Amino acid sequence: RLALWLHLLSHRLSDLLVDKVIAVSDKAREAFIIRQGIAPGKIETVYNGVDLEEVQAQPVDKNSIKAEWGIPADSPVLGVVGRLSPEKGQKIFIMAAREIIKDYPQTRFMLIGDGPERRNLEKLIEEAGLKEKFVLTGFIKDSILLLEIIDVVVQPSFEAGESFGLTAVEAMSKAKAVIASDIGCFKEIISDSRDGLLFSAGDHLALADKIRLLLRDPGLRNTLGLE
Repeated sequence: RLALWLHLLSHRLSDLLVDKVIAVSDKAREAFIIRQGIAPGKIETVYNGVDLEEVQAQPVDKNSIKAEWGIPADSPVLGVVGRLSPEKGQKIFIMAAREIIKDYPQTRFMLIGDGPERRNLEKLIEEAGLKEKFVLTGFIKDSILLLEIIDVVVQPSFEAGESFGLTAVEAMSKAKAVIASDIGCFKEIISDSRDGLLFSAGDHLALADKIRLLLRDPGLRNTLGLE
């Protein structure tokens, strides 16, 4: 009971002591109002941006990067960037990969990042018979570089896993097609079927359908990346 009282008191003090609060998305703004008790008039939404000069750096040798990670030059690559934890939805990505590989066996899948869920994900990959199809990079300081070899960036997070979705913005700035779950922050970034694709969060079959669409239609994949 004391912990709850202190929690509520800290929220009340936050509202009294601050003049303005910056939220990185309208979804985050909503959380400040509901969970922190901040007055709506004190909150401004300012979306995260990316440094285009850094993200759109000089061209790299994609085949060399692929070779470094044991990926055939002609294999399409799908990747998820982010901390390996349940709310980020990598399990959904692996389950979708199990469906995709039936029709597109040359496809490779990357999990870029590290975290507490790694062992469980490795076990799931092995049980699905996908060990030769997946690359788990571990922590990568310059993950933007690996976006160069990814054809489709997937962001399968659940609601609790994202407040903004910076990786999606970075990928879009590099003209990469993005498939994301239909949670609040991604719906602020992506207009479905115009500059990316959305799927029902947690539905690996729906994700697999979106992936198939882009794998069989490179033209659409390129168009989404350029919007």
